[in-house]
Amino acid sequence: MLSRDAEHLYWLTRYVERIENTARMINVHSELMLDFPGDQSLGWKPIIETMDSKKFFKKRYSEYSEISAVKFLGDDKENVNSIISSLDMKICENFYNILIFFIGFIEFFCLHIGFIYVFKFY
Repeated sequence: MLSRDAEHLYWLTRYVERIENTARMINVHSELMLDFPGDQSLGWKPIIETMDSKKFFKKRYSEYSEISAVKFLGDDKENVNSIISSLDMKICENFYNILIFFIGFIEFFCLHIGFIYVFKFY
């Protein structure tokens, strides 16, 4: 495997891991907030602070509600830490490069095995 292909694979897994961790944080915190009665608006503030996005969040949203926090962490393309932002071109580009590598590897492997298979019988 070429080093650039290994690098693409590395970054692909990093972005997938980032997406998984963000989704897990949203899921666990949503379930945790079900157990707290009363005003739950401040409950999402620590999650936003954990993602180091407090200033950017305050510019775009006025309160720390569940709807605004989930939208910010999941569906906001201007937030670089959001799920949709991580799924954007970064993953597509890395996946495409890895796919090209594996297609080339499979073509080489099949061609090589095909030659061996042909020469065994002659």
